[in-house]
Amino acid sequence: MRVLVQRADDGLGRATVLDLTELTGLEVQLDHVDEAAAAAALADAGLGVVSDGYAWLDVEALRGAVLAGAPPETATGFEAMVAYAASRGWTSEDGRRLRAHCEPVGGAGP
Repeated sequence: MRVLVQRADDGLGRATVLDLTELTGLEVQLDHVDEAAAAAALADAGLGVVSDGYAWLDVEALRGAVLAGAPPETATGFEAMVAYAASRGWTSEDGRRLRAHCEPVGGAGP
């Protein structure tokens, strides 16, 4: 699964959850946006926050995206992905957010 943050025509970042059935990894791709724009886009979309170079993505928001846009059996794979992340220490202390790397693609910054 990946979250793509792209620069929109209005110059602001927009976040979209993609690859809903690819549950062996999680990343945030920054396409022509810097970390501050990505943070704003993730917050505006209700997907999470950015801190110290990592995106902290809201589990419920990601679960909602999976349930709305992927086959029903994908829910089991999503829960397994969350459990694996927790076992590796890639969740917030309360388990409500998953940590993901912010990867520049197509150019960083505005």
